[in-house]
Amino acid sequence: MLRELLKEIREQNGLSYGEMEKRVGFTRSFFSAVEKGRTPVSKKLLDKMIISFPSYKQRLLEEYAAEKVPELIEENKINLADIFMVKVYDFITDSDGEVNLSKYEE
Repeated sequence: MLRELLKEIREQNGLSYGEMEKRVGFTRSFFSAVEKGRTPVSKKLLDKMIISFPSYKQRLLEEYAAEKVPELIEENKINLADIFMVKVYDFITDSDGEVNLSKYEE
């Protein structure tokens, strides 16, 4: 869960809630509420965590997506076909954003 990852990041870096407040810009009570599950993780907090802890970017994004995508599907704000098409595009494009199927041709 994302809230558990936030706690892990704080603890692995030896930071108190006060130090997190200074580093990320959210209050101590807010961080405590997030870690305890009383307050959801906002996109703004996610963005600030990525900026403050860039080495955790991939894990933060994965956890955020794992929690938010099912909610968006349930609320009909996104559908599985859209997600599938994005993943297919990512899979078949090279680093320049060009479609490159040569590695799949015989």
